[in-house]
Amino acid sequence: MRSKAGLLQKNEHKVPDQWKLRSIIDKALATLATHEAIDPENIWLSQDDELQDLNMPSRRQSIHPGLGNGISGILFLLARATRLGHDISPYIHLYHKNWDYVKLKFLDNSSPIGPSLIDWP
Repeated sequence: MRSKAGLLQKNEHKVPDQWKLRSIIDKALATLATHEAIDPENIWLSQDDELQDLNMPSRRQSIHPGLGNGISGILFLLARATRLGHDISPYIHLYHKNWDYVKLKFLDNSSPIGPSLIDWP
């Protein structure tokens, strides 16, 4: 319920316009194919967090596999965007390239796992 001044009350939420929200999401998806977001091999880059503790933004980027700040998170985002009806066809080649990279570098590890967290000699 609105107050007399037209401001939202504490428990009232403003619902964003559906088409405006769709436009914002599509513009955000378009940034995934920019030269700032990918390396020369078309692998997505993430900002390094090393200076974040000092409240200094880092301009350094590198490849991270993670869900919260890395390739896996972008793959998840694209999967969700598809389910919500967004067209990701302009980025599907990047999707496959990065999925293959994650599988090769992080999932296809055939090294034996030790019996504990520490491998004793």
